[in-house]
Amino acid sequence: LLLRQNTAEVKSDEYCDTSFSVGSLNAARRAAGAVADAVDKVLLGRYRNAFCLVRPPGHHAGYRGLLDDGKSCGFCIFNNVAAGALHALEVHRVERVAIIDFDIHHGNGTEDIVRTYPQPHRLFFFSIHLMDKVLITHLAAATKG
Repeated sequence: LLLRQNTAEVKSDEYCDTSFSVGSLNAARRAAGAVADAVDKVLLGRYRNAFCLVRPPGHHAGYRGLLDDGKSCGFCIFNNVAAGALHALEVHRVERVAIIDFDIHHGNGTEDIVRTYPQPHRLFFFSIHLMDKVLITHLAAATKG
């Protein structure tokens, strides 16, 4: 999808902080794959739980990649946690998934993906973030609109 976009559809450089090197795409694929593999192992009973500390991060990457209204990409290429949640829903057919995001700022890309998901009752997103020294709790119900 991104390779087929014309330059008029690509964000201007002033709004992008994410650059690529020779190994960036491979690293991003491995990060998303590690999350999917962890989901597989937990849901198949091989592990009781999993924690994936992967780079690059992902919670600013939205449904179409970069968010149209975002001023920063947060060095996110793929949304690893959303990919893992969707993997659990679509491949393993779990009934529901909850994504809990705690960070210094809001996971706007994850919210974008949750709002886009066609079965909103199956996917829940909760984001707790610190902004301007005030704890802001943002609850994004999985509803369209």
